[in-house]
Amino acid sequence: MLNLSLKHTAITLVFSAVMGVIIAINPLYMAAPIGALIIWLLTRSAVLRFIYIVIGSLLVFQSSSNFGLQKVAFLIGIIVVTLISFHQTRPLLKERQYKTLVPVLFTSYVFGFYVIVCIVLSILRGANELTVIRDAAPYLIFSITPLLAFDFSKHIKRSVVTKLFILVGIYATISCSYGWIVRRGITDADSGMTSIGFPSFMLSFAFFIYCCALALRGKHKVFIWTILSAFTIAALLITGTRSTFLALIGPLVILLSGKGLSYFKRFQRGVYVSLIFILSFFVGVSLLLSVTNIEKEKFYERISMIGSVFDKKSRLNDYSYIERTNQTEATLLAFKESPIVGMGPGYIFKVKKYNGVEYNYVSLDSKYSIMAKYGMLGYLILVVWLWNIYVYLRRSSEGRVYTLNSLTIIGYISIVILCMVISVPIEDKGYGIAFLLLFVLKINENRNSELDNLLNDGNNSK
Repeated sequence: MLNLSLKHTAITLVFSAVMGVIIAINPLYMAAPIGALIIWLLTRSAVLRFIYIVIGSLLVFQSSSNFGLQKVAFLIGIIVVTLISFHQTRPLLKERQYKTLVPVLFTSYVFGFYVIVCIVLSILRGANELTVIRDAAPYLIFSITPLLAFDFSKHIKRSVVTKLFILVGIYATISCSYGWIVRRGITDADSGMTSIGFPSFMLSFAFFIYCCALALRGKHKVFIWTILSAFTIAALLITGTRSTFLALIGPLVILLSGKGLSYFKRFQRGVYVSLIFILSFFVGVSLLLSVTNIEKEKFYERISMIGSVFDKKSRLNDYSYIERTNQTEATLLAFKESPIVGMGPGYIFKVKKYNGVEYNYVSLDSKYSIMAKYGMLGYLILVVWLWNIYVYLRRSSEGRVYTLNSLTIIGYISIVILCMVISVPIEDKGYGIAFLLLFVLKINENRNSELDNLLNDGNNSK
């Protein structure tokens, strides 16, 4: 025992001395053993991999607008998690119950490969490497969400995913709301909240539509889920973001989709939920306006400008509309230069602001942004991918009796499609995380669960 103890002590001393010399040469090397420990933990636990992706994204992507060492390390970790998930799930695809998921995974692989090719081409054209990777990161994260969801759903309990989704959804909504009202200068409140999580409308929309699915087609706590969905929309609307109204298409799609309830009972539930929603919404807006110390005049002025989109004279005074129009023109010019494969991620767009001054942008709030960067080919792959997701939901549902998770994804896709008419939702960093959470819940759902079944009395009424 003495010899073994001396041996271990000697090894420890030598290792400590070597590490001390290495760290003295370059302090950055100190991160190596920490990184090795993190990688080892990621290989051992699917729960840690899940938390790393979801919580890590919330913390890392908000840190700064620069692509620093922290983000590089995080993306390396994402690559490690992706490789682990690929290794874990490859044997499972041979099982019969997962055959319907193959087209979704295949299309995601194709999209991810295409984005990587575009990254290489952009760098070869002379674009800044870090700018290219930073611009392509949301697309790459989105491309691996089905694979990660497949892995996590097989190794993580549904209750863990649900609780994390609710916590992340509430937190993302608060962060998004507070971040945007501070950014737009419509409040005097302190902006410290913006340093905690990145503002993501698409992640907040996912949480909103999840609450709506439980309120409109669920069996329990309808009142609570309705109030939560109303307060979510209220929190997003006080930012003065008029596109928030686009999210309201989701509940309508959920209410009308699939079988399982007679239309009369859907109408009854819809009226009941709508009344609670409208009342809670106005209470929420009033309460949040007071809590956040928003200047009500600026808020009402911005919201009242929603009709300016349909009035030519009013559009001339709507700075937001003018900038969006100028950005659209810039993306169309880039798209015409390379309509098939696009200009690639990291491309610098020259856009005139409403004051006539020209600025350089990498990310633009334009529906043609995807086509400008990835061409018609990339856009086509993305559309096919969304269609395969819908087909997967259809095939995994018995007689079009959609589960709550299927209805949530269908409602969310409807919001995404509507947002694509005016903007580019996929460049929202929370977009991929939202799909990841929704897919984990869908693949891991238990059809016999009381939460996921549709109202049984709806079937009996037919």
